[in-house]
Amino acid sequence: MAYHRMENMGEGYKKHTDFYNMVKEWTVSDYCTPGIKAEVILDMLISDFIGDLLQLHYNTEKKVTLLLKEYPIQIYEDNNRNAKVDYLVYIEDTKMVLVELKTTNDSFRDEQEWRIQQAVRSGAKSLIDFYNKIVELTGGNLPDRKKYAYSFEEFKRNLASAHLNEEKVRAIQELDYLYVSLDDGNLKLPKQRNMILKDYCENGKQYENFKAGLENDERRELWDSVSAILKACMEKTV
Repeated sequence: MAYHRMENMGEGYKKHTDFYNMVKEWTVSDYCTPGIKAEVILDMLISDFIGDLLQLHYNTEKKVTLLLKEYPIQIYEDNNRNAKVDYLVYIEDTKMVLVELKTTNDSFRDEQEWRIQQAVRSGAKSLIDFYNKIVELTGGNLPDRKKYAYSFEEFKRNLASAHLNEEKVRAIQELDYLYVSLDDGNLKLPKQRNMILKDYCENGKQYENFKAGLENDERRELWDSVSAILKACMEKTV
């Protein structure tokens, strides 16, 4: 039977009894498998640390808040078509940042860079107004409407956590963008706007500083688990 063959493949697919090892091995396997969106997998692992990572990257003591994931930005002025940016982040009393995760060297597109630059130039008010417009649309299927409703409630909760409301967030003067990449192999990414995760993993030049800045031992242990998976994925691309 196929079940027994899979169980006895040795170095191939195997059954696990430990949750972390299962997640690690399948994440690395999926990262190397054609047709599977690697960024979705790795996004899940680093989302909890985006605020911490940007705090060190920007060398700030100010609170950094993840406001929303998969934030929609406008593509064309005359319709509601939109592209998603992985994270919208707020740095207390400073600025908002559109953050895009890049896990492979071929995932950068000039068109995407242009769209993000356009969103940044349009400013915070336009960014928030367009999001509200998308949320209020009555078209689309029911599951999509439910997801937007859920995300909007999450957005409002995160605004409150950052001591913001929609009026205050519209008035933010500075809007910026940043790429987060696994390693430094993607030469197309602008260096001044590229945070390299390899630097924050074990033996990386920011590793010790990053861990020291995490709030407790539990968070430091969790980052070590996450960074071990990130490093294993990086090693597969060498």
